[in-house]
Amino acid sequence: MKIPKHFNSLLTLGFTLLILTVLLSGCSEQPLGYVYQPTSSNISRLAWVTVDIVGMVFDHMDESVGFLEDASHTNNWETILSGGWIAIPTVDSVSGNPYTLFYNNYMDQKFKTLRFDKQIVNDAIRTPSDVEYTYVTLRNFRNNRNNEIYTDTDDNLHLIIEYSDARQDPKNVNGWMNITRSVPFVEEIVNEEGTQSWVYYMHPTWVIRIEDFSTDPLDQSARLVIEGTFPHNDETGNYRADHVSGEIIIQSNGTGVGELNLYGEPVIRLHFTGRGYGFEGYYTYHKYDHSYKVRF
Repeated sequence: MKIPKHFNSLLTLGFTLLILTVLLSGCSEQPLGYVYQPTSSNISRLAWVTVDIVGMVFDHMDESVGFLEDASHTNNWETILSGGWIAIPTVDSVSGNPYTLFYNNYMDQKFKTLRFDKQIVNDAIRTPSDVEYTYVTLRNFRNNRNNEIYTDTDDNLHLIIEYSDARQDPKNVNGWMNITRSVPFVEEIVNEEGTQSWVYYMHPTWVIRIEDFSTDPLDQSARLVIEGTFPHNDETGNYRADHVSGEIIIQSNGTGVGELNLYGEPVIRLHFTGRGYGFEGYYTYHKYDHSYKVRF
C-alpha cells in the first residue's frame, strides 16, 4: 500500500510533539525520584464514577431500545414520541439522503436527538433496525476559588445501537457509546493558615462497547467494554489523564462483576448485587487481594 506523502509529514510532526512533551514534562517540579502511583482515594473515586456511569448507560440504553422497539410498530415515528419532540427534515451530509431528525429541548438544560436507520439494512429483522441517540445536559457550577458561577456541560453522550447478529436478533442489541461526564474532586492545600479544601470538576471521557444488551425491560443482561481517561490532579498538583480500561458483565437479574484497570494494571473489582434506582453492590481493591469490601 502506497503511503501518502502528507502522512510522512504528520508522522514527523507527531514524533516532534512527543519529544517536546517528554522534555517539557521532565522540567516539571516533581520530587526527585517521583513515580506516580494512583492512591486508594483515586481508585475509590474511579469505582464510584464507574458505578454512576454504568447506571447511566443502562438508563439511556433502556430509553433508546424502547424507541427502537416502538418505532418498528409504525411507519409514523412521531407517534411514539411524547410531547416536546420536534421533527426536523434534514439531509445526510455524507450520502445526501434525506432523513428526519427528532429533537427535544427541555428548559434549555436537557437536549436529546434521535435518528432512526442511519445505516439501512434491507434484510434486517425489523425496520428501523438501528437508532442514533444523543443526550446533553447543562448546569451551573461554582468555582470555589473565586466563588463565581459558570455554566458548563454536565453530561454529553452519543449512542448508536442496532439489533445483534447483523440485525437478525430481535432480542438483543449491540452498540457504541461515547460519554463525557462532569465529576467532582476535592483538592486540599496546606499552608500557614491551615488546611484549605475546595471542589473542582473534571470530565472523564469513555468509549463503551455495548454487547448483547437485552431488549426485554425485565432482563438486565449486557456486556460493557470500557476504554477512556480518568482526569484528576495528583498529590503533587499536576494534572493527569489516567488511562482506564475494563470489562463489566451483568446477568439477567442485575447481578454481575467488573474489572477496572489503570494503565493496563488491575486496580479494582466491582461486584453488582442488583439494579434498582441505579446499581447496588460493593467493590474490592486488587492491591488488598480483594479482601476489603466497600459498598456502593
